[in-house]
Amino acid sequence: MSTSENNAVFSANQQLQQGQNTMYAEKSVDEAGYDLLRIRECNRAHILEQLAMDTDIFDIMRSIVQSIEEEDDESICTILLYDKVTNTLGSGVGPGMPDFYNEAIDGISVGQGIGSCGTAAFSKQLVCVDNIGTHPYWTAFKELAFRAGVQSCWSQPILSSKGEMVGTFAIYHREPRTPNAVDLDRIAYGARFANLAIENRRIRAEILEHKNHLEQLVAERTQALIHANEELEAFSYSVSHDLRAPLRAIAGFSNIMIEDYSDKLDDEGQKTLNTIVNNALRMGMLIDDILSFSKLSRAEKINTTLDMKSIFKNVFDELMRQEPANHKVVFELGELAPSIGDQAMITQVVTNFISNALKYSRNTPETRIVVNSVTADGSTTYSVKDNGAGFDEKYKNKLFKIFSRLHNDKEFEGTGIGLSIVKKVIERHGGTVTAEGVLGEGATFSFSLPVV
Repeated sequence: MSTSENNAVFSANQQLQQGQNTMYAEKSVDEAGYDLLRIRECNRAHILEQLAMDTDIFDIMRSIVQSIEEEDDESICTILLYDKVTNTLGSGVGPGMPDFYNEAIDGISVGQGIGSCGTAAFSKQLVCVDNIGTHPYWTAFKELAFRAGVQSCWSQPILSSKGEMVGTFAIYHREPRTPNAVDLDRIAYGARFANLAIENRRIRAEILEHKNHLEQLVAERTQALIHANEELEAFSYSVSHDLRAPLRAIAGFSNIMIEDYSDKLDDEGQKTLNTIVNNALRMGMLIDDILSFSKLSRAEKINTTLDMKSIFKNVFDELMRQEPANHKVVFELGELAPSIGDQAMITQVVTNFISNALKYSRNTPETRIVVNSVTADGSTTYSVKDNGAGFDEKYKNKLFKIFSRLHNDKEFEGTGIGLSIVKKVIERHGGTVTAEGVLGEGATFSFSLPVV
């Protein structure tokens, strides 16, 4: 091939690397050059496909060397991999070289003057030996090279994206030869694609290692969660049985003292016993709420279509049976949209909201509770508004935290767990809970559920 033809092929190859795949047919490229570019394009597409399919690295490297040898049938290519621990080259591919040669150079040291590949790996620069028989780098290896039938060797170091040595790509010829521009382009191309294969294997190995590590962590965390749930079950059993018995004893014996010995106790003594009984009962309620909260995460959620208007009405009617007769209540129930969720859990949420509205508005001349719903963006928000004690907005973040209360027991009874249960239930349904209030003017509590 003439110098002008070589320059045309080199120029066309540069355009190919820049993604200008439609430029092959320019008049400056003759028919032979076009065929060469077509072969190169097919070979590169095949190699990229192998990389994408996670083909074995040695199969990919064989495809790389064979693609160069197909472009120049007088060339023989090899790829050697660098071992950082031993500072040697080997374990690569060289299908065009005799087996005895590949075996002899497997494990060759890296250093200045140690053949073309050992020197290239040491210097991290292209090393071109035009004549193996006369070059000092090959003094110790030229007889081996002559037996293999090669007389020139150009070696390009393969560097990672971080500039680290990972191997060498070499082109041999059977006659002494000096590389031209097309040769230099081929060896650079071979080294680049070899690096893609090596980097691809490294990245995939890291991903696999990370995946295995994550799976191990998940397994460990799952086991820890199972263990924690087992401990929670044991704690729940202990609370429900071991703590209830002494509480019943405290309340029972205190009531006996009040009933049988009231004539022997002064007012202060009777008051003290009544305080003991009331606190024992409150402790029992607290235990019940804690158990409800702890069981919530483990309770099975059975989704059904919910008639929300019916749920609110039934809950209100049931709670009103427990209210004092003199508690005047106006209940406005709007046309509520249906939703999807667990009937028992959502009933518990509604019960908490309505009972809170009744409790915190008990000191008003007339309690007014308004319930409505608004549907938007794939969910329905249900709101319960009252005209009761309300709360200071700056403390609203404490409302849904367990054991957090904005009013003391003397004002309004409670354990501080109800709204925490509400939040947990609604979050299990994929919704949110919000609250708005003005101290002394009432509050609005809302929760969202998916649209039917």
